[in-house]
Amino acid sequence: MKSRWFMAVVAASLMTAGSAAAQSGLQGPLKVAVVGPFSGRGAEAGERVASAVKMAVEEVNAAGGIHGTKVEVIIGDDEGVPEKSTLVAQRMADDPAVLGVIGPMNSGAVLAAGSIYERAGLPFITPTATNARVTEQGWKMAHRLAGRDDREGPASAIFIAEEIKPKKVLLISDKTAFQAGIVQEVQRVLKQRGVADATIEEVSDQDRDLTPLITRIKASGADFIYLGMTAPQAALFLKQAAQGGLKVRGLGNGSLRERESFVKAAGGDAEGFFVSYNAQDPRMVPEAKDFIAKFEAKYKKSVSAYEPQAYDATMILLNAIKTAGVKGGKVNRADVVAAIKAVKGYRGVLGLPITFDSKGDIAAAPINIFRVQGDDFVLVKAVVP
Repeated sequence: MKSRWFMAVVAASLMTAGSAAAQSGLQGPLKVAVVGPFSGRGAEAGERVASAVKMAVEEVNAAGGIHGTKVEVIIGDDEGVPEKSTLVAQRMADDPAVLGVIGPMNSGAVLAAGSIYERAGLPFITPTATNARVTEQGWKMAHRLAGRDDREGPASAIFIAEEIKPKKVLLISDKTAFQAGIVQEVQRVLKQRGVADATIEEVSDQDRDLTPLITRIKASGADFIYLGMTAPQAALFLKQAAQGGLKVRGLGNGSLRERESFVKAAGGDAEGFFVSYNAQDPRMVPEAKDFIAKFEAKYKKSVSAYEPQAYDATMILLNAIKTAGVKGGKVNRADVVAAIKAVKGYRGVLGLPITFDSKGDIAAAPINIFRVQGDDFVLVKAVVP
């Protein structure tokens, strides 16, 4: 009921603002962009984020749009690759009708493209990029709803050290900016917490034959694994490990909190595996109930880790465009940025009050540790690093 009431208020306010602003003479289209991997290995995650963005925009358009105009969604496919993300960023920056970006999704892509958005004065809200450096560059355009690696990594390490008490941990990184960053954080805090034997093994995120890695794990004598991989590659790793006679005890980060591409794709070999996540399970958030029901009915797939963050990010951006108003026949990017930074205690489907700090981060929440049970994730405990 809270979610329905919230959307009714949003719809009413947007309709009123749209009617008034239309009289002020908006000229030209209003566009928001969603940037992420829509082809390649990360395409499924990209499509999930885009679906949530489109759903938010469709709801606002159905209520009359903003300033009397329907909002257009522009897709920017960077494949999660830094080099391509810069090209996409420049395309968005060069289109004056684009007033904000949801994304980029991958930390490496954000770090590569962020300076382009900064120079263009084009605000972006990434729902998924967690590398700490994203908001440590001094960029005024950068905002995110995802937690930081330097919180999730330490929380995972604390859980491993205090609850698992392993003798030797092998940490596996696929060498991307996100995974490398969080793996290093886990290693650092493990050693602080008394797990001295914690070493890092690297693989390429392109690797599909992981038997050499599995052979090294067997030889290492490690009794616990920290997995820094994407969900599809992690599922493949667990299946190949099981085929090679190795039952993996381990924990992975929020990349693995995917029912389809991790739990089900592993075919039972993920049973008992731990996963950290820098937000609550959406199914445990009352405010997300209506959103989940509508999303799953519309797209015929279960809500994963990304959609609620993307939906709230989009609603924040759309409300900022509304608040910015029309000046000289257009909405100015600078006014949209100011409206985003003025957000105080916004409550959406994430179920927590959202306020961006001076760096563009939101207030830290406890890190939740889940365990795979059957085809789902069961909450084990929350950890405050």
